[in-house]
Amino acid sequence: MKKIIWSLAVLPAIVTAVALKYMPDTVPLHYNFAGEIDRWGSKYEHFLMPVFLIVWVILMQVITYFQEKKIEDEPTPREQASRRNNIKVVRIVTIVFEIFWLILICWILWTSKENANIETAQVSTSIGQFIWIAMGILLVVIGNILPKSRMNSVVGVRTTWSMYNEETWSKSNRFGGIVLMVTGVAMVIASLILKESTLFLANIGLMVLSSIVILVYTYKVFANLKK
Repeated sequence: MKKIIWSLAVLPAIVTAVALKYMPDTVPLHYNFAGEIDRWGSKYEHFLMPVFLIVWVILMQVITYFQEKKIEDEPTPREQASRRNNIKVVRIVTIVFEIFWLILICWILWTSKENANIETAQVSTSIGQFIWIAMGILLVVIGNILPKSRMNSVVGVRTTWSMYNEETWSKSNRFGGIVLMVTGVAMVIASLILKESTLFLANIGLMVLSSIVILVYTYKVFANLKK
């Protein structure tokens, strides 16, 4: 799995390097809410996203490295298995995010190349719509992964209440996974039917609402257990 992670970490940089050979030096780099180009710049700015991914992957690998070091320190085989399971979950989440980031980079590069030769800055683009659809799908995938994690300080629904014990953790992450999947589906639907001018606010609202719902639920589970 480590080889897959590192391969996916480096691949976007390679794809970007190849794509830049077919672009002019100045390309569109940002779009407003109306889907119009509002900033042009050097094509080499596209390397920022691959670099961000590599830094993020290194951080995730450092986290899993120290988690692996702690496996033998666990007092029981059950707790050792729990830590191994969480390491696996972190790696799966890393791979899912890498795939999402690669698709996003490819779409941005393609859109940038397609619009680079257009004289006017009034160019309609569906890049915002695509990003939100991709994020919605990402939430659905993560929602499926959350219930598989055991209590840890790295991934999952982590609040003071959810981390009270194994029961609050299990219930909170199972519910959180369902909420994320529903939110992801709702974001995809919103991205298909709303205009870009309102899409941002609608999907941010969905994400904030889902966070509040999950937070309230974790407190409710904790409060009921304490009665």
